[in-house]
Amino acid sequence: MYKIAILLGSVREGRQSQKAAYYINNELDKYENVEVKFVDLFQLNIPMFSKQLKPGDEPEGKLKEYSDILRESDSIIIVTPEYKGGYPAVLKNALDHVRDEMFFKPVAVASISSGGFGGSSVLTQLRVVLLHMGALPIPARLPVSYVQDVFGEEGQLLNESYKDSTDTFIKRLLWFTEAIAEKKKQDNNN
Repeated sequence: MYKIAILLGSVREGRQSQKAAYYINNELDKYENVEVKFVDLFQLNIPMFSKQLKPGDEPEGKLKEYSDILRESDSIIIVTPEYKGGYPAVLKNALDHVRDEMFFKPVAVASISSGGFGGSSVLTQLRVVLLHMGALPIPARLPVSYVQDVFGEEGQLLNESYKDSTDTFIKRLLWFTEAIAEKKKQDNNN
């Protein structure tokens, strides 16, 4: 059983990215060997990053819940909108709060926009941040343009042209998830 965290990187009122996150969650639920943990930064209400924990220190409250979900996950999907050419500050704040939780974990990014570029600037920026964290951003990506026309409120697919790209996105993430998990298992047995 592989554990995958979906990190919804927006708290904005009227956000559209949650529709894509719900759709990805629904598609992952079809896999018997996958357990999904949904991390909504709006619900967690993580405080602003003001203090780096020292090695061995445990986060408290909502930060501990967030940290534990990421630590226990085999891989992570970040679903984020593009705001003014970048990703939301709340997502950067959430990433700043973690360290070892994402080390050597495959991370896939689904970028969302209400316009025609599918959040392409976010993909590049997040990959740089993820690499600095020791995470493994996978080559597969899921840019979604005009998100308001692609998904319904509960994540139902309104535009069938995204079905194949989502399937490919998930299958490639699962390939990396399985490969890295197997390698970690071999290393732990030696």
